[in-house]
Amino acid sequence: MLRFSIILILSLLLAGSSLAETYKVKEGDNLYNISKKYKISVKEIKRANGLKSNALKIGMPITLPPRSSEKNKPLLAETKKH
Repeated sequence: MLRFSIILILSLLLAGSSLAETYKVKEGDNLYNISKKYKISVKEIKRANGLKSNALKIGMPITLPPRSSEKNKPLLAETKKH
């Protein structure tokens, strides 16, 4: 638990200084879908959050590391409502 707290604190500190974004896990989410939506690899998401497995819980905040050229934004086509 202490290790998770330290990782969470470090993630929050990095989030404020490097354009990282926090995403709240929703029902049906998984690392693969989140990685495709934000154009970040699963490995990068796991590293930024200290995750050892692909398991996510609904409501869990995860840090999305910044992409090289711009802040993490979903693809335009994914943000439109049809």
